[in-house]
Amino acid sequence: MPHRPPGLLLGLAAVPLLGLAALLASLAGLLSDPRISGTPQPAYTPEPAVIPAGADEAATLTAAAWAVVAGGADWNSEPERWTTLADTLVVHWRVLTGPDPLNRVEGDGLPGEPEDTPSAEDALRQADAALAALSDTEWARAAAANGIEAAWWAGLAGAADQARQGLTGPYAAPKPLNPLATLALLPENEAFANLAAADHAAVFTAATVLGWLPPGHWLKGTAQELLERFRRDRDNLHDVAEACGWDFPAAAPAYDVPPLSDDASAQAALGQAAAGVAAGAVGWLAAASDEQRGQAVAEARQTAAAGQGYASALWFGWPD
Repeated sequence: MPHRPPGLLLGLAAVPLLGLAALLASLAGLLSDPRISGTPQPAYTPEPAVIPAGADEAATLTAAAWAVVAGGADWNSEPERWTTLADTLVVHWRVLTGPDPLNRVEGDGLPGEPEDTPSAEDALRQADAALAALSDTEWARAAAANGIEAAWWAGLAGAADQARQGLTGPYAAPKPLNPLATLALLPENEAFANLAAADHAAVFTAATVLGWLPPGHWLKGTAQELLERFRRDRDNLHDVAEACGWDFPAAAPAYDVPPLSDDASAQAALGQAAAGVAAGAVGWLAAASDEQRGQAVAEARQTAAAGQGYASALWFGWPD
């Protein structure tokens, strides 16, 4: 037998011992794992989906609004825009009736059949009334809820308001819904400060667009209206901060504004400003205390009304 150094013999002997030690360690881990005990365990069952109170009622009202909007598209001089409005309502209905509404997971299908209307005037009147009823119901639910659920209802209600504006005004096709996009729950004063900062930026952007537009331009009135709204909102928020004892952030010397080169770029800049305020308003609503929830709902609702359709969203104020 060839002579081997003692160290080599010890090393060779250690190889199977190391394998045995690894096996024993693995078995020990299994035996000590708190997830494994006794007879075979049942399969993991996820928590049941949260169905917000009032979802059934909102689904019924959404279906009614969709029927008149989808049916009225044939009467409208811009049928593509009304079809886009109807598509937004389909997404809302699918979420409201879907498997996990609060996480904005869509189901499938259509709410029903489009409704025939005898004239363009009837189509507009019925669609406006249906969307107004839907908006009122959803904003009331937002006021009665709190946290993420309040923001969820505001997202629906604000989008309904934007769709209502889109019956006769601009309505850009919204970005697709992203169920993975969620809102962060911040301390109330921090969420409020984010909204104030968004209002500062919106005032600067609207003023920049207004100054860039030539005299008599058709968009100048809209830019002026948005500027005045954003200024009023900022002043109102300053009063809220004083009453609550919160710091009100000062405006920066300047803010980034998208390059302005034509009508579309000016509209996009105004839409970006409105979308920023929408996100801030919904974020504050999610964080709002019972004492401030009414004020937060009012702020979010008037922000939706100020969007002019340029910041159209499937879920108002959410980061889709």
